Amino acid sequence: MTIACLQIPRFAVEAERLRRSDVSSRLILVGEATVLDCSLGADASGVRRGMRMSEAIGLCHRAVVLPPDTAYYERLFDDVLDARPGFFPVLERYLEAGAAC
Repeated sequence: MTIACLQIPRFAVEAERLRRSDVSSRLILVGEATVLDCSLGADASGVRRGMRMSEAIGLCHRAVVLPPDTAYYERLFDDVLDARPGFFPVLERYLEAGAAC
């Protein structure tokens, strides 16, 4: 048996960019009290997942802060997995901004 893990970096950020054209080229922070996900530019400014949002905004004050929409991310991630029928005979889902093992 082969075991693989599929992880899509910055899944929440890219999901938000898909549905919101107004933030497509902006720095993005997704989260509420803490950062769930951040764009590459925000990462370059020192923002990290799990960081307090107030600290992240201090490091990256030009970023757009978006509340997480986990139901949307789950539906979109399911669409990604459904695009590969038969590729994943057994799948254990663990949604953490775009990961399945």
